[in-house]
Amino acid sequence: MASPAPPIRGSRAGCLRMAIILSPSPRIRRTGRNWTAIPPAGQRQAAASGQGGRVFLLSVGISDYAGFSSNLAYTAEDAQNLYTALRASGSLAEGSVVLTDAQATMANVRAAFQRIAAQLGPNDLFFFFYSGHGGQQPAGANSNELDGREEFLVLRDGYLTDDEV
Repeated sequence: MASPAPPIRGSRAGCLRMAIILSPSPRIRRTGRNWTAIPPAGQRQAAASGQGGRVFLLSVGISDYAGFSSNLAYTAEDAQNLYTALRASGSLAEGSVVLTDAQATMANVRAAFQRIAAQLGPNDLFFFFYSGHGGQQPAGANSNELDGREEFLVLRDGYLTDDEV
């Protein structure tokens, strides 16, 4: 494993759960620790006939940071449960990815983004879910951040900035 990255100066970090959806999404409901996907009416039939887009998910959750950062409860489970619920509902396209704990490295997350991006078509949906540590740091002079802060996700072996996502 790569050595941990140095702390980011002036950063604020905490646990975060976020989802980025690029396109209209299936409805997703969370009850307690469980996720339930409710595909839009006719989605399965449209996908089978080639009329509708596909849904791709990259779900990342890190509970065990192996000393890189403090461990968190349930975050890996959240990522796996969302993936499992969407897969069980028939909503996910082949090529969707779930990465938890030791799998959630900088290289693996970047590779998953690239693999999914290579498969996306114009009517497809990309859904990125992350559950783990994240934070903010002061933006540099050439930043395009309106709030003057750069956001980042803490992966198993480094930091993924919002500009990379």
